[in-house]
Amino acid sequence: MSEIIPPPLSRKGFPWIIEEEKKLISALQEGKTYDQIALLHGRSTRAIECHVIDMVMKWKEGGKSDEEIINNFHLDQIQITNAILQKREKIESISSRQLRIQLNLDTDSINSIRLQLNEINGKLDLLLGVFGRVQVIIPESKTKSEV
Repeated sequence: MSEIIPPPLSRKGFPWIIEEEKKLISALQEGKTYDQIALLHGRSTRAIECHVIDMVMKWKEGGKSDEEIINNFHLDQIQITNAILQKREKIESISSRQLRIQLNLDTDSINSIRLQLNEINGKLDLLLGVFGRVQVIIPESKTKSEV
C-alpha cells in the first residue's frame, strides 16, 4: 500500500469542488477507508462521510440507478439505504429546528402584541376614569324667541 501524503493545506470549511469529488470517488473505488480519504483531502473523516451521503443523494435525485451508485461509490445496497436515511434525518432535524425557531418568533410577536394591547387598554381605562369624573355640561339649545 502506498503512503498517504496529506495535502499541504487543510480544506476544512471550504466548499467541495468537482475535482475533489472525482478524487473522492476514485479513492472509494480503490477501496480506501474514510480515514485515508480524509487525510488525502485535508478534511475530517466525518466530513468525508457526510459528503458521500450528499453525493449519493444527488445521484439518486439525478436519476442514477442503485447499480451506478454501488459501482462508483463502492457501497452496497444497505450502505446506500443508510445514507439516504441519514440524509432524511438531517433534513427533518433542520426542518424541525427551523419550525421551532419560527414558532418562537411567532410566540414572541404574539407576546409583544399582547403587551402593547395591555398598555393601550390601561391608557383607555385611565381616559375612561377621567371622563367618568368630569361632568360634561351641554348647554340647552336656545329657542328662537330667546335669541
